Amino acid sequence: MAHKFRLFVSIDHEEVIFKCRGRFDGSAACEVLRRIEEYSNGPDPIIIDLEGVNNLQPIGMEVLKSAIDGRYLKLGKKVFLRDRKEEELCRRERFGT
Repeated sequence: MAHKFRLFVSIDHEEVIFKCRGRFDGSAACEVLRRIEEYSNGPDPIIIDLEGVNNLQPIGMEVLKSAIDGRYLKLGKKVFLRDRKEEELCRRERFGT
């Protein structure tokens, strides 16, 4: 597992939620992707909750989004990201705020 990264999984009959905490980098993204594979036959959708991430590395988001767009959309698996920090990061990159 990635250094200073923790992943908590909660499951009910309607969805699987991955709650991410700590530093989210490329290693953390790979850990999340491994866990998605474990739950790929479980409830739909899978929600990746990044609100507890205190250090969001752009490479982590790139790895995660590329895999979701490439792999899971083709399989018909619904995977969603929940994160206000990612929206802030994109806004800063686009507008310099």
